[in-house]
Amino acid sequence: MNSEDARRMGIEEHGRVRVTLGSMHVDLAARLRADFPTGALGIPAGLPGVPPFASTTQCSIAAGG
Repeated sequence: MNSEDARRMGIEEHGRVRVTLGSMHVDLAARLRADFPTGALGIPAGLPGVPPFASTTQCSIAAGG
């Protein structure tokens, strides 16, 4: 995720985050990048524990997890 977005949310590099994808959620370690678009999340496809979802699925992220 964008490092400035993360700072505003109190999320640190490799800190735990809970990503909600529609009605599903997954807990992941945050990876921060200054060059990542503001307001966007990159979700690793094929990572164990990450459910399949459409690119149009509404998602949210919160510190913790």
